[in-house]
Amino acid sequence: MSVHIADADATQPLRRVQNATARLVFGLSRSDNITPTLIQLHWLPVSYRIRFKVCCLVHAIHYGRSPAYLTGNSPVSRRQQITVRATLIFHLIDGLLSTTAAH
Repeated sequence: MSVHIADADATQPLRRVQNATARLVFGLSRSDNITPTLIQLHWLPVSYRIRFKVCCLVHAIHYGRSPAYLTGNSPVSRRQQITVRATLIFHLIDGLLSTTAAH
């Protein structure tokens, strides 16, 4: 199973907003290189930010610190919950590695 988290076409509008905001903050023109500005602002590129947020959610789910709508309140045993979480984590990491390797 491969999970495509950060599709380039899907993130394009978000990248445009992020770049426009950085240009507005620093008063840059459209022809100025935006990468050093994003680094100076300590902003992750959109695709990396999405991956970071997914990893944070998976971590929260794994350690039982996530909202109820993510973990569910099912009468599933603790062992079954751990197995499901481990499977989810495996598939998400596998998807992240495959999308990272493709870039």
